[in-house]
Amino acid sequence: MPFLLVLTLVAVAAFVSWRLMQTSLNEQSPSGSRRPAPRGPDDDPDFLRSLDRR
Repeated sequence: MPFLLVLTLVAVAAFVSWRLMQTSLNEQSPSGSRRPAPRGPDDDPDFLRSLDRR
């Protein structure tokens, strides 16, 4: 039984450390280097306004 408890604690510690490392890696990249999300006609406010005028 103590072996199962230790194994569970090690698994939780490994998961938490993995998540923290993933978060810190994502924060290190500059946000300006990311590409902007593609915009389709349904995301374009000018296109939607032009539909109201028709």
